Amino acid sequence: MLKNTLDSFFVEWNRKPVAFLGYGNAGGARAIEQLRQVVDELDMASVRPTVNVLGKYLMDVRGGAPVDEVFAPLEPRLDALLADLHWWATALGAARRADAEATDTSDETE
Repeated sequence: MLKNTLDSFFVEWNRKPVAFLGYGNAGGARAIEQLRQVVDELDMASVRPTVNVLGKYLMDVRGGAPVDEVFAPLEPRLDALLADLHWWATALGAARRADAEATDTSDETE
């Protein structure tokens, strides 16, 4: 379903940043690596840091462990992911605006 949605809105995704949060041990990491290839073909910028929520974390929470303590080890990765995502969103947004302005200017001169 996600792949179909990505394919259906091809143009809307172009030159947009994307970050990944996976769930599961090896499966989450594999899904992220597959999605990186997909978004690359959509001309998206994938940020390097990822966050993988392992099943162990969820089992600990279900067992009654405090959520803040259980997920604390993921915070540095999440902070890095969000910082990179913000940087790319800002940079790509400025580049898209510059392209749009250049296109508008060339339309006026013709």
